[in-house]
Amino acid sequence: MVIDGLLDEAAWSAPARANGFVQREPRQGQPAVFPTDFWVLRGEEDLYVGVRAHDPEPSKIRALLTRRDQDSPSDWIWINIDSLSDHRTAFSFAVSAAGVQRDYLLYDDVEYDDSWNAVWQSAVTIDSQGWIAEVRIPLSQLRFTKDSDRWGFQIGRLVQRAQEESYWQPWSKNDAGRVSRFGLLDGLATLKAGGTFEVVPYGIAGASVAANTQEPLTGRYNIGVDGRFRLSSDFAISTSINPDFGQVEADPSDVNLTNSETFFPEKRPFFLEGVDLFRFGLSQGDGGVAEELFYSRRIGAPPHGDLDAATVLGRAPEQSTIYGAVKLAGKTGGGWSLGLLNATTADEYADLVDGGREMVEPLTNYSVLSLRKDLDHGNTQLGAAATAVHRTSDAAQFALHEQAYAGGLSLDHRFWDNKWLVQAKTFGSAVFGSFAAVTATQEASQHYYQRPDADHLHFDPKRTALLGYGAQYLVGKVGGGPLRFGLGGDTRSPGFEVNDLGFQHSADYAVQWLWLQYRNDEPGPVLRNWSANFNGWTVLDYGGTNLSNGANINACARLLSYWDGSFGVSRNEDRWSTGTLRGGPALRGVPSWGFWSELGSDSRRAVHGNVSGSARLYDEGDAQKWQLSAELTFQAMSNLELSIAPFWSRNLNDQQYVESVGDRHLVARMDQTTLGTTVRVNYTLSPTLSVELYAQPLVSSGQYKDYREANRPRARKYGDRFATVHTTRAIDEISIDRDDDGQTDYSITKPDFNFRELRSNLVLRWEYLPGSTLFLVWSHARANEATQGRFDLDSDFEALADETGEHVMMLKLSYRFES
Repeated sequence: MVIDGLLDEAAWSAPARANGFVQREPRQGQPAVFPTDFWVLRGEEDLYVGVRAHDPEPSKIRALLTRRDQDSPSDWIWINIDSLSDHRTAFSFAVSAAGVQRDYLLYDDVEYDDSWNAVWQSAVTIDSQGWIAEVRIPLSQLRFTKDSDRWGFQIGRLVQRAQEESYWQPWSKNDAGRVSRFGLLDGLATLKAGGTFEVVPYGIAGASVAANTQEPLTGRYNIGVDGRFRLSSDFAISTSINPDFGQVEADPSDVNLTNSETFFPEKRPFFLEGVDLFRFGLSQGDGGVAEELFYSRRIGAPPHGDLDAATVLGRAPEQSTIYGAVKLAGKTGGGWSLGLLNATTADEYADLVDGGREMVEPLTNYSVLSLRKDLDHGNTQLGAAATAVHRTSDAAQFALHEQAYAGGLSLDHRFWDNKWLVQAKTFGSAVFGSFAAVTATQEASQHYYQRPDADHLHFDPKRTALLGYGAQYLVGKVGGGPLRFGLGGDTRSPGFEVNDLGFQHSADYAVQWLWLQYRNDEPGPVLRNWSANFNGWTVLDYGGTNLSNGANINACARLLSYWDGSFGVSRNEDRWSTGTLRGGPALRGVPSWGFWSELGSDSRRAVHGNVSGSARLYDEGDAQKWQLSAELTFQAMSNLELSIAPFWSRNLNDQQYVESVGDRHLVARMDQTTLGTTVRVNYTLSPTLSVELYAQPLVSSGQYKDYREANRPRARKYGDRFATVHTTRAIDEISIDRDDDGQTDYSITKPDFNFRELRSNLVLRWEYLPGSTLFLVWSHARANEATQGRFDLDSDFEALADETGEHVMMLKLSYRFES
């Protein structure tokens, strides 16, 4: 069958037509104003879907041409397939009226992951009756049980100019579920899985050169291969040799002065395949950073060795080479899900200017196991997960664990028509290594065992192992009616540690929280919908100390004009901070008020945007934080989009940690200003050929003054907690005189900073065959650091312009074989 968007083959007249779509927006439960018909055909190795989207005014159909996987204010058709018939998972395919493809994964009934990618075909046409979408989905891109005659199935449509969102099977905003609300697709017995294997080799060639210098070009090259072997219709083995990082756009700039690591998302195709089977979240709610038992970016991460740049010949390794990786993922007809991953990274060395070599990363093996069982038609799921890391004995020289293990059990149960939810998790960890490795873990920001006032912690430099555990629970009403609520808790013992292969910010706490929501999804005279929320929480450590209490109220609304707005107010009664002094004693907290708001315009317009702001004002110390950001998007043509997103922040921290010298903990008043913007230009020539320009300049400065030692951190009065010290400044050093006797008691490196950076790239993407791509990339990066500390935009950008920087040209080609 030719996929041409015409539906003129005789085969399309054979199946029954389905229609009767129901609105979700703007008039929930009403028949769709814009009718939609669709047909489904099955082939030997493919599923075909044809959709006729009726529209009385075809000239008003919104058809913006963007690159693949980019959302846009266009008219869309969505196809969701629960081929596993588990009522929890759906492989999803979307096509716009311009022929742009998007694919994503729905998992755990309501969760959404747009990093999943498939290889499929589609074509669209616009005619006098509206528009047509014709789609071919290879069965090799789905996971399904061989003997199942029925799949869950849903088709949705968005008419952008009317903001009409409608579905074949009604999906109400009162429903807590999504996949569990699908209709049924019959007659699927005896389907074959299609191709038995896919192989995608890739090659990268390029060169880099420092700007404004006479240095010669430095060649870059890399090769690798990803493979996928289907064992059955529901299980596949994925393999990879030297997996491609696939990061044609670098991670955003980040100036992190906290004691916590920054989380960056995964972008490598191998690790995104079957990602739903490996998820085991450790965080609750939507207000914080994701924490995971398995964080795939640990595999192939930058080496841990820290060498003086002056001693390195050329470049030190930027990532650890992945020798090879293998993954088994699938789900049986009996509701069992299995995910198994194993990867080995190389021992990495840096070449030195004296002709020698020095190790910067030991040989490491990573393993992940995930097992789940669905019960009661997907309303109940039991899960188990485990991770393991093994390094050679060379790990000791980098204070890394030689062995690290973690695991957990989970329960997810929905009942009373999916309106109520019970979740529970328990997890544990064990790390083993040298004295130095386990000591480094005890002293790390997640633990701070060395705190002198933490009687419940026992710091032992002779330990060779550290064990920990944690648990979570949630009970709540998450659907049905205007009132929703939840009660939950989360706890981590002091020794819980998963950062060898997971992502974790902290331990030694127990938090209890309450959430209440009232919502109205029915349009009124002014508002299309609105909701109001209350959150309250309390936090204790394992010594019984009440660390923090807090609450917030927030609300959001959409006007009939499709403008959106939100605001919130919070009160934090921070009693004790165990991390401010970086392993020193707990510092009595400073209560604060928080405020935030956001306003967004109608995204259907050629020019639209949003602006947001937040503030946190502390009761003492004249400390405050301010943030402002905005984004303006201009749809210059149907295939040309320009956007600019400036951001600004000001952080006045009266007790910013500087350094510890013995038992003296030095803080100062820091004034930090950050200013930057992200610019994007997207020009799309066809659904498979696009050009994108990305640039992000950023400057950030921090100036320190009013140096003090936290000599009485538990004092009730704010001013009594600190003792002022006298300072003498040099170019890069500050001398500290504690008692004003004219003698230097100790010296520190000047902490003032100016950081300037520009990251940019120009990327041509061409999917010349389904699943086969060519990338041509030019990237440029430059950075400059200084210690003046004063924010001066003119001089900051002048210094950035004078910096040498680096230009990189790269060609990446991949070709997909299937059999």
